[in-house]
Amino acid sequence: MKLVCTLLFLGTVHLAACQGALAAKGEAGKSASVAIHISSDHMEASEKAGTVVFTGHVVAKKGDLTIHADRLEVFYEKKKATTGDKKRKKVLQRIVATGHVKVVQAGRVGTGAKAVYDKRHEKIILLGSAQVTQGPNRVSGDRITLFLNEDRSVVEGSKHEKVEAIVYPSE
Repeated sequence: MKLVCTLLFLGTVHLAACQGALAAKGEAGKSASVAIHISSDHMEASEKAGTVVFTGHVVAKKGDLTIHADRLEVFYEKKKATTGDKKRKKVLQRIVATGHVKVVQAGRVGTGAKAVYDKRHEKIILLGSAQVTQGPNRVSGDRITLFLNEDRSVVEGSKHEKVEAIVYPSE
C-alpha cells in the first residue's frame, strides 16, 4: 500500500503541469498560492489545434513538485463554459511529457522516457524503463500505470525487461 501511495503522487504532477500550461497562456484568476511556473527554451500554443507545447529543458514547478522533460505537450478542447456564457473554456484531455522525464516531490522521484496523463480515464502511464523511488525503495518496469481514482497501480515488464520491486521494511 505504501508503494501505491508513493506512485500516486505522479497524478498531481501531470494535473499541475496542465494548469501551468494554461496559466502560462494567460488564464486569469489564478492566485499566487496555486501559481505554477513553467520554463522552457520554447513554447508554442495553437488555439486551432488545442495544444500548448513546451520544448527544450522544460521545468514545471508548483510548490515542492517539479517536472523535468525535454518536451511537454498539453492537449485540450474548447467547450462552452455555461449555457448563457458565450465564452469557451479549455478542458484538459491529456498531457504528454517526453524525453528524460523526471518527476520530483518530497523525496520521491519518478522517471521514464515518457509520461502520459489521461484526464478522461484518470490514469497516468510512465513508459520506457519506468521507475519510482523513495529513499531506498524502488519499483520499476517497462510500463507503470497509475489508476488515480482506484488507488491501484499496475507495473508491467516487457520481453526484455522484468518488473522489479525493492522494498525495505520500515522500522
